[in-house]
Amino acid sequence: MIQNKEKWLELASKKIKVPKELIEKAFKDELYGNPSIDAPLEIPDSMDITYKYSYGGISRFFREIRDNKQLLGSKCTHCGKVWLPPRINCNECYAPTEWIRLGDTAEIITYTIVYYGTSVFYDKTPYVCAFVRVDGADTLIMQNVFLKDIRKARIGMKVKIQFRDERNGDMGDFWYVPAEEV
Repeated sequence: MIQNKEKWLELASKKIKVPKELIEKAFKDELYGNPSIDAPLEIPDSMDITYKYSYGGISRFFREIRDNKQLLGSKCTHCGKVWLPPRINCNECYAPTEWIRLGDTAEIITYTIVYYGTSVFYDKTPYVCAFVRVDGADTLIMQNVFLKDIRKARIGMKVKIQFRDERNGDMGDFWYVPAEEV
């Protein structure tokens, strides 16, 4: 059992730069419960990892988003299925694919409303996370849809792609908004 709970919380908060209240909530069993001496001990910590990641065969997809504000899919050279997210080989018949440009509108196929998100999205909650079918694609992609009024989200709603002004070449570089709001 932690002897000086307040000091422990203060030090943990300073160490990982998280408010004491959140640490207290996450570690309430350790702080106020009576865990078995053999129970796994969890401690608050943070990791700052820098690494170099490769998109490999689908690099062009992310470069087109970053450099040209363009969404690409991959079309199977054998069966014709259009994949988004793209694949270098068709998941259905394993034939190679070729790049094709996709439309800038999509349709919501299914969705959920997100009320609690990570720190990246704190200021955007609530928002809609949806599986959309982009015009020209046969498959679905999961992406955020930002609406002025989330109660207006509907299956079948037409949405239009929006890009960040400054793009990094990742999935956070674009999202959707209702087509009628553009």
